[in-house]
Amino acid sequence: MTETMAETSLPPARAVADRTGREESDLEVLVFTASVPAALREVTLHWAGHGRKDDPAVPVDRALDTLRGGLAL
Repeated sequence: MTETMAETSLPPARAVADRTGREESDLEVLVFTASVPAALREVTLHWAGHGRKDDPAVPVDRALDTLRGGLAL
């Protein structure tokens, strides 16, 4: 499972590395790349758990802002 996850994360890591000028093997690039799908999964669960009332783009933006700015609790 870990091998499959590592392989599927390579294309997004390359894209992030290309856009940021970093190496695709940078830990920060890999952590960010792995965090985006997890954040989107949590947004989906949160949105569905709250009745699917609001535009799902709003919590997606919030989640991406959290990743962009770093997690501050």
